[in-house]
Amino acid sequence: MSSNKNRLQNTDTSNLVGNLRGEVGEIIFSWVLVRDLKDQIISMSSGDTVKDIENHSLLILKALCGKLEDEIASRLSELAQFKIGRLNFYFAFQKLSKSEQDVKRFKEFIVKSRIKEKRDRFISHKNLPAKWDDHEFLILPYSVLVKGVAFALKLMKKVDLYFLGPSAKYLWREMRKKRYVPLYPVKSSYLLLPYLRLSAKQRIQILNQEVVSGENVWQEFETMVNGKTATIFASQKWGILRLGKQIEVLENYPIVNLESISFNFEDISNQEDENKA
Repeated sequence: MSSNKNRLQNTDTSNLVGNLRGEVGEIIFSWVLVRDLKDQIISMSSGDTVKDIENHSLLILKALCGKLEDEIASRLSELAQFKIGRLNFYFAFQKLSKSEQDVKRFKEFIVKSRIKEKRDRFISHKNLPAKWDDHEFLILPYSVLVKGVAFALKLMKKVDLYFLGPSAKYLWREMRKKRYVPLYPVKSSYLLLPYLRLSAKQRIQILNQEVVSGENVWQEFETMVNGKTATIFASQKWGILRLGKQIEVLENYPIVNLESISFNFEDISNQEDENKA
């Protein structure tokens, strides 16, 4: 118990959440590949069993599809474990001090749907019956795997919402646009999700939500505004400036420094109504 507490305390939160996101990203990518392979298998199948058996390319596609489905089942099973120090949702929710009810429901699904059984008996810890006649096979329906992937994605988004705040849902929307584009390396692409570029409109919406949630979003900066020394407030994280009641969204963010800035106040005088934060 004490070793678990030490591991929980010593584990960097961003390290845990980032790598967990990368693992979920790998699962999502494997599912995308399976989906595409199944489409190709359908298009290549002739309906003639003998002819299809003789189609070498078709057999390779089926074999690859099966391997990927096993990988998905194995990874989902790992994510459902209740072990500190392993890459799973339980560890993440413990680290973030959040209720584990959603994680328990995920584990119940993995067990009830026989995904865990598939992994434990036929993939990672293969069961060896005493006699040939005792051998069994377990084929998981594709729909079960899809539900498992969707469940894992939903949990990961919740983890990111706890860790990243309101920006999580906007960042995941951007990542979804890249889901069907080959990502390499896949894990790194999902690790870097917090650094995806968001539009000015999205950043203002996030800032508004952070204000509502009680976060301290503004920092003071001493700088030169139109050649004069001034103190302004800015959201360093999102690259948004507050000049009195006026709001200006910078093209680049986060803000590294504000040594000098210039504005045409006539051009931005109406932005407080549109971009009120």
